[in-house]
Amino acid sequence: MTRLIRRAAIRSTDPELFAALVSACRYCGLFSASFAAHERACRLDPNARTSVTHTYFMAGEYLKAADESERHWQPGNLGGIALLCAGHPDARARMAIESQRYGGDEMTDAFVAGDYARSRAAGDRVLATFPDPEFHFYSALLFAHSNYDDRAIEVLAGAVQRGFFPLETLQRHAWLDRLFAREDFQAVVREARRRHENARIAFVDAGGSRLLGIDERL
Repeated sequence: MTRLIRRAAIRSTDPELFAALVSACRYCGLFSASFAAHERACRLDPNARTSVTHTYFMAGEYLKAADESERHWQPGNLGGIALLCAGHPDARARMAIESQRYGGDEMTDAFVAGDYARSRAAGDRVLATFPDPEFHFYSALLFAHSNYDDRAIEVLAGAVQRGFFPLETLQRHAWLDRLFAREDFQAVVREARRRHENARIAFVDAGGSRLLGIDERL
């Protein structure tokens, strides 16, 4: 994140640097910065592609996440899950459509079918070979929604340790409410808070607030 900030301060007309900052800031839980980077990338290039749909999701703006995922089709879009989090009646139908659109996903297919045991098994197989911590975070949400609490917390802890620590999402996502009474979940939240605060300080020190024109308190 800080390297991108410093590069973007020098090459302030490069939309790709700001598009990359959308993801980097989101991984650190800095959603205001992620949104501001998206806006800058789109001002520089109206056709710029960013990962802002995932920032909308992590910030709890599920309908915006679903709308954005339909505006720009690409693998990794999770508009159906966003609709499910919003309580939308078309959520599972959208999830099935997206599974077909992006080439099939056994974890999601089984989840849509209500076969949570098969969904978890498929998810575990993918997690063993696909290291992206944001994907792990999404998987943990599905595990929690399927009542696999121990596995959800284990996966969340791993995601935070590997660099994805959206503190606000951990604190506010409804699917995680049931876990709040558990000390092992609170340990995950504490670690995310520590990393988030360090990232916020690093963001400000690197000039991120000046670059993106946002309040340094985020």
